[in-house]
Amino acid sequence: MSLTICRKCEKIFPSGSANCPYCGALVAKKAKFDEKKGITNVVVGLIMLACLMFLLILNTTKKDEPQSAYLQNCTASNCPTGTRAVTAPSEREPYYTCKSRELSDYSNFVMKLMLDQVNFAGSSPKITSKTGEPDVPRSQQAILDDYRTRAGVSTFEGALAKCYRGIGNMRVSVIENPGTGDSMRVRSESNPNETFWLPRAKLNLRD
Repeated sequence: MSLTICRKCEKIFPSGSANCPYCGALVAKKAKFDEKKGITNVVVGLIMLACLMFLLILNTTKKDEPQSAYLQNCTASNCPTGTRAVTAPSEREPYYTCKSRELSDYSNFVMKLMLDQVNFAGSSPKITSKTGEPDVPRSQQAILDDYRTRAGVSTFEGALAKCYRGIGNMRVSVIENPGTGDSMRVRSESNPNETFWLPRAKLNLRD
């Protein structure tokens, strides 16, 4: 199944439409991923973008965030409510932010599976036409099915329609840490009314 990414809202949807079904923007032809050319889905496109942006990151220093701010993330730390953190650079490894814990767990689990297949197999993952998810061994399929059921969606695209591409280097504070699971809820310091769930591994502690 060929997928397309909208350059305006960065949502992912099946190719074949002249306009983005989410924001209505025209779909540029070069935004589509050609299977015969080895870029069969959005993951490969994101990886290509990641490589380019990583080079830019290496040549650009963030003056407002000291290097020491990235020594520990919320995977290794308890990160209780009130913890001040900064989101990890999303260009290095894409992730999604969502309005519910279940949607965040599911969409980011699928993204991780895709990235793992690209990184370890060196090829684009095979996408199932029924759910838009990568084809996985039976041992992982039960876990994937459980994530999807708890998220209340039937397809990966359906989850992404309710989530957004993660933004890197955003200053946030933790407002809900379940203690278990993959995601935590945070509040943006630049916009206190904005709260969302994201993978705890994408939160780096800061002073």
